[in-house]
Amino acid sequence: MRVLIVYPAVVGLSNGNWVTAERWRKLLGQLGHTVEVAATFDEARDAPDLMIALHAIKSSDAIERCRAALATVPIVVVLTGTDLYGDQSATKIKPVLALADRIVVLQSATADDVGAAFRDKVRVIHQSVASQSGAMEKSADYFDVCVVGHLREVKDPFRAAEAAGDLPRESKVRITQIGAAMTEPMREMAALLERDNPCFRWMGELPREEALGRIASSHLLVNSSRIEGGAAVICEAVVAGTPILATRIPGNVGFLGSDYEGLFDVGDTEQLRILLLAAENDAGFYQRLKDQCESRSFLFVPQREKRKWAELIGELKAER
Repeated sequence: MRVLIVYPAVVGLSNGNWVTAERWRKLLGQLGHTVEVAATFDEARDAPDLMIALHAIKSSDAIERCRAALATVPIVVVLTGTDLYGDQSATKIKPVLALADRIVVLQSATADDVGAAFRDKVRVIHQSVASQSGAMEKSADYFDVCVVGHLREVKDPFRAAEAAGDLPRESKVRITQIGAAMTEPMREMAALLERDNPCFRWMGELPREEALGRIASSHLLVNSSRIEGGAAVICEAVVAGTPILATRIPGNVGFLGSDYEGLFDVGDTEQLRILLLAAENDAGFYQRLKDQCESRSFLFVPQREKRKWAELIGELKAER
């Protein structure tokens, strides 16, 4: 099949959408399909046998144009956190989902939040991560905590830095923030925190392999997002063997489980501070986090993701 993957591009940035689209391009190519990745649908150029649209609302124009131009071509819409949980998402998303033949969510909790009218279309496909060869050495002098993602409001990116700013003097916690600033206020805040907080480092945007290495060499990863559909960085940390502290939102709970001990409420600096100290100083707690993460690693095996996509495409072929 000729497959077109549409994703909302951000000029000059290799954001999570781009990483996901590129991984799917390779994966679907391995399944024997011819795959193109683009920022939109062009009626004069594109005539795919299947279109996969990443982000329902931001790709709505491409979805509508594809359906108008190619009435019988199946469309798979992949939902993100802002599609379901963002401002005014409920009214904006319904017309888009009505055009979809299938709806893909990246973890099970979000599947429950898709409207009942569209739930029969929903398929859960977890993002996969290839295991890195060899264990990464972790610092003996610091308790390294990484936060990975471009700096924008929905990610609440500085929550870990704020929590670490009030730790006891003897704490060895060091926060490493990875990601480009998406606004000037975000850049200014990152620079201010780096100046005033000796345990905070802002690395800016890093090449993907270097970012993965930082995750693997950290003792802990923090995901403090207010909204997530399914953050790839959580999958990457689980596969790297790096435990996680994450906000108690569907996009994180769907990956880690409702009984995961490293969850904290959105925006709760004090809860996060307590968890950071427990992870640093309580070996039993830290090991439980590691064990709980390891128990979820089967979800992120590449062959599993490939099989799920093959099953979905098989369904669409059978219907045609």
